[in-house]
Amino acid sequence: MPTRLALQVPHNIKKVKSEGFELILKQKVFKNFINAELIYSYIDARNLSFTSSTDNSYNKQLIYTPKNRWNFNMYFNYNNFNMAINTSYVGKSYFTADNSAQNKLKPYFLLDASVGYKFRLFKTTQLFTINAYNILNTSYFVIQSYPMPLNSYSINYQVRF
Repeated sequence: MPTRLALQVPHNIKKVKSEGFELILKQKVFKNFINAELIYSYIDARNLSFTSSTDNSYNKQLIYTPKNRWNFNMYFNYNNFNMAINTSYVGKSYFTADNSAQNKLKPYFLLDASVGYKFRLFKTTQLFTINAYNILNTSYFVIQSYPMPLNSYSINYQVRF
């Protein structure tokens, strides 16, 4: 639970009801040259602990738990080259237990991409990858007052024995 000092303090909830489903659609095209997947998640997670007659959190969505999440990912493979494009849409969530409209985290959309090359050297598999995260420089929060990174990049080199 958030406090006035913008710190998060753990708070036990005695009874929770969580229901949902996940739908995954996958498609491969041109002998694995293009792989695409669409994932939708719906989570209805509610607080069923009733502490008093003034408790505004009863039967409300749990904090930091968005009901809706979409992911669309595409992967391209050609010989030893690969490329990935990953997108995420996360619906609104709340950072107070009463689900007040004033205390909600806005929905956000993220776009990530990577490109890589795989080769063999000295009887080992080598993988060189360049990644770009949050390409659109989206400002978003997963937890209130804790901003997530803006666009960032990484270069990775793996050796598999």
